[in-house]
Amino acid sequence: MTTSQRVKARASGKFEIIDISGGERNRLLNLDEDHYCDVKAIEIAPAKLTRTLSAFANASGGDIYLGIAEQEFFGTKDRTWTG
Repeated sequence: MTTSQRVKARASGKFEIIDISGGERNRLLNLDEDHYCDVKAIEIAPAKLTRTLSAFANASGGDIYLGIAEQEFFGTKDRTWTG
């Protein structure tokens, strides 16, 4: 079972929180963002997260991973696990 299969929004609007292994963490830190995958820092403003959720809901869906901070330094993105 993949992480995206285990972490799904429930009909009640709540999310399941799961523990992941170091290998899964490393895979998430190296994900390529696109129309179906997005990473967000745990400190994301609720309004911004709402816009992202709405965009995914109005499109073909996808996976949003919270707890991955991202900084750009001279054109290179550096991600940190904060989840």
